[in-house]
Amino acid sequence: MLGYLEVFLKKGLLFGSFLLVVGPSFASEKATKLKVNRHSRSDVVAFWHRYYQASEGYENRWDGAIDLDKFSVTAPPAEFTKDVQRRVNFYRALVGLRADISFEEKEVFSKEEDLWMVPAGTTKSEAARAAALVFDINNGGSSERSGFELTHSLDPIWEGFTAAAWNAAFYSNLAVGLWGPGAIDGYMEEPGTPEDSFLNRYVGHRRWMLFTASAHMATGDIPTIIDEDGLLKSPGANVLYMIGDFSAREEKFVAWPNDGFCPAPIVPDLWSLSYPGADFSKATVTMTGPNGPVISEVVARSIGVPHNSQGGSAEGSAGGGDEKIYGDSTITWVPSRLTDKVSKDATYELTVDNILNAGLTSYSYSVTIIDPNVLLDLELEGTEAPPVSGANYYFGPVRGADQVEFEISQRGEIIGVEGAELDPQIIDGTNIGYDLIGAHKWETDNGIFAEYFEGTKSFRLAFAAQSNVPEYFELDHQYATTDESKMKFQYRRGIMTNTTHMDVEFSTDGGVSWTKSNSRVSGVYQTTDDIFFTEVVQLPVSDSLSIRFFHSYEADGLTGFNFVGQGAQFPIGIFIDGITFEKTKIATGRLSVIVDAADQQVSFSKEGLGISLEEEEEYNLRVRPIIAGFAFAWSKVKRVEVKEGPTSSKNFDFWAEFVYPTIDDFDNDFDNDGLSNGVEYALGTSPIHADEGIASFSLIQEGDNLCLAVPASSMAPGISYSAEWSTDMVNWSSAGVVINDKGGQLKALAPAGGLPNGYIRWVISRE
Repeated sequence: MLGYLEVFLKKGLLFGSFLLVVGPSFASEKATKLKVNRHSRSDVVAFWHRYYQASEGYENRWDGAIDLDKFSVTAPPAEFTKDVQRRVNFYRALVGLRADISFEEKEVFSKEEDLWMVPAGTTKSEAARAAALVFDINNGGSSERSGFELTHSLDPIWEGFTAAAWNAAFYSNLAVGLWGPGAIDGYMEEPGTPEDSFLNRYVGHRRWMLFTASAHMATGDIPTIIDEDGLLKSPGANVLYMIGDFSAREEKFVAWPNDGFCPAPIVPDLWSLSYPGADFSKATVTMTGPNGPVISEVVARSIGVPHNSQGGSAEGSAGGGDEKIYGDSTITWVPSRLTDKVSKDATYELTVDNILNAGLTSYSYSVTIIDPNVLLDLELEGTEAPPVSGANYYFGPVRGADQVEFEISQRGEIIGVEGAELDPQIIDGTNIGYDLIGAHKWETDNGIFAEYFEGTKSFRLAFAAQSNVPEYFELDHQYATTDESKMKFQYRRGIMTNTTHMDVEFSTDGGVSWTKSNSRVSGVYQTTDDIFFTEVVQLPVSDSLSIRFFHSYEADGLTGFNFVGQGAQFPIGIFIDGITFEKTKIATGRLSVIVDAADQQVSFSKEGLGISLEEEEEYNLRVRPIIAGFAFAWSKVKRVEVKEGPTSSKNFDFWAEFVYPTIDDFDNDFDNDGLSNGVEYALGTSPIHADEGIASFSLIQEGDNLCLAVPASSMAPGISYSAEWSTDMVNWSSAGVVINDKGGQLKALAPAGGLPNGYIRWVISRE
């Protein structure tokens, strides 16, 4: 078995791009035994934010030490390794495989015929770090080599060569320019190059990532390092040890993108379907999308590790070769005309026909590409005229959400100019490297100092470094607009390339998504403006509009940039000042509270908000769900006006309108727990949480009686309480029933305690 696999197990090479990702500094979500219902949109969205996003910000958790002189690299903190493990298991769970890949320390895999033998006790992670260091050094980190070079057969002439590095290179997925979870994304994406867009058409890295027998991996990482001048110091590298410690194969089709819902940011150009031991040599792919048939070019049909190799001792080598045998047998294709941006869910129906040796000759499934930052549209249900004492507003169950943020505000007039003086109310979205606000002044050719501000200061948007990362600032207000609302601002262009633009952008969902306005100011061949100009922007109609000024570069490559590091003597960027509004109101007194999503409703009251409600005052209410710290879009604003309210709150109608505003009639059962809304009111249980209904009752034997009890505090005004008993649950009687509210409980006592079968029930009616 070993000899057979030695011929066929092959590894791929991956050349990556440079990634700089900003994210949280600590990840706490679990990294193994992940599960998700990939056919539930809300579950996939929650899974994305809880587990994929938990591994973002890994750059802040590496914290290893590299010694180029001694060719050594220390082990990273456990949380960094957990980031990589979590990203691996995220993908495996999303395709329906066991997502329990272990990253515990295990000794390297080797065979007697290996060219280099590793010292006994060397672990896979130690060997992977040694190989990653070799690739990093020889691809830019202090090496004289030019261009990226990767190989599974390390030559002893490579700087830092060791037997351990050779072993890991031979048995691992390899990447340079990518590291940590970013490399895992690269292995799944299988990107090409400008010269060969299908360079990784056999998707070897992906097939090992999704190999149905995989059970253990190890990672070795060197980070990408950019120096203070914005130049590449270290390309970074990843070595993901794949071979060895396999388990039994899973007999299932594995598609990537996965069947079910797939987040748009990780949808690749190369699509694939795998099955252990299948023969795809004559297989065809049919694909239909939202706009009809999709042309799909099959670019590879390849066999995999033999079907009868179930793991255990069936590990093998990881060299190159022409057989292109990586993991499970796979067919790969490229769909045409798929959009890069997903404004709404897009479903694709796929069928792969003429499959051999897979049990099925035809396999059909669907892929729905989604924006994982879009969950669902919430809407607050409740009265538009709450009493001074307050009211509850229902938003309903939000599957997968942890919390819901509830915000209230009022409408006020905009006073004065939003400029850069004093303490401007803005959200600074610029990168470290220059000051957004300042008294910008430069000397012109004639010796006169030109002022790039009106008043004493202005906002400046420019590039912090030679990078195409956009820069922006957002006005930290929510605006209420009509079709007559306008915004004016002053601008003066300094040095801007003609492919650099400043757009005014709008958001109506709290900044989750942004739309460009028709107001764009572009650079003009390095020409600077002599004066400030006035721009008038028509604002869209909205109850909660966000506005930002967005500075971006729309061209490929890194040439033609103007960035502040080129010299403080130059007026680089665009300067913005004097922002004013017409026929626009602003949200004032904004206050928000966080509630548990399981509550399903929020309290607009002094108890819930900590403020008193004022009669005849108008308020604006909205909510948004939160998953793993990520806040989704706001709901539509609900406008309410506080009224004096009813003189008495001691009835079911008040309870149904202001406490549980979505339940409707007395006899309905909103939460389907077997108790009508009226019974829930009478017994003090929740009509929107089924688990709070029957669970609140206690049934005991008290003397010779059956006793059904609830807390006496649950007794509700306007209700008549009685009870009935039965021996067969068919014939019911109230004879001998006693109701009392002694000892802090409302009790119904029925003379059925001594009978072989005794049953008791509440009988609730409105007075």
